[in-house]
Formats: sequence, structure tokens, C-alpha cells
Amino acid sequence: MAFAVYRNYDGNRSTFGDIALTSTCTTTANADGEGQLAVYGALRSADNAVTVVVTNKTYGDLNSTLSLANISSTTTSAQVFVYSNANLNAIVARPSVTVTPPTGSGTISTITMKFPAQSITLLVVTK
Repeated sequence: MAFAVYRNYDGNRSTFGDIALTSTCTTTANADGEGQLAVYGALRSADNAVTVVVTNKTYGDLNSTLSLANISSTTTSAQVFVYSNANLNAIVARPSVTVTPPTGSGTISTITMKFPAQSITLLVVTK
């Protein structure tokens, strides 16, 4: 299923992006979020969507804020797909999460959410 997150996360052959993006995160429990969460971002050139894969490496749920540079201020939500212990046989579509637009003249949008223990989460942000 881990490969399917990148190659067919929704059963319709939708894929992770093909142009790498710099990705960062910070968990509320630890300023060094990378030790607990692995984050990979990409731009999918076919439809200009930004895709982000977040892997929670811990045995507990983690809250984190993802920073997304240069996302349109009209983008208000991101699709969510999760592979976790809750269902080891499928990647499950979850309700969309809010994309908070940049403030003032800023260029950084954010997504704050909880990542389940030992999970892989794919976010799809349409620009």
C-alpha cells in the first residue's frame, strides 16, 4: 500500500507529483518534526496540483502545521487520503482539510491537522 500512495492513491491511477518541492513541518510536541514526521512535497505537472506525503513514524497521533509556499489565496481545502492501522487493506479518502491562506503580503499558506499514529497521509492541494 505504501507504493500505492505514490502511484494509485484513489484507485483511479492518480499519482504523486513529478517535480520535487522543498517541504517542512513542525509538530506541537517537538520542534524537530522531521524526527517524527517525514514530509515529501511535489508539483504534479499534469494538473498543477501540489501533493504532500506525510509519514508519521511514531506510535501516537501527532498534530502538525505544514507550510505551503506560493499556493493561490483562492485555494481553501486539500483532499486527504490516509493509509493507517485503521484499515490495512486500503488507502482511505478522508474529509478535506482547510488550507489557511497567507496573511497580508505573505506567500505561505498552511495546513494544520492531526496525523494518525504509524500512518501515511497524502494531501492534494489544487492550485
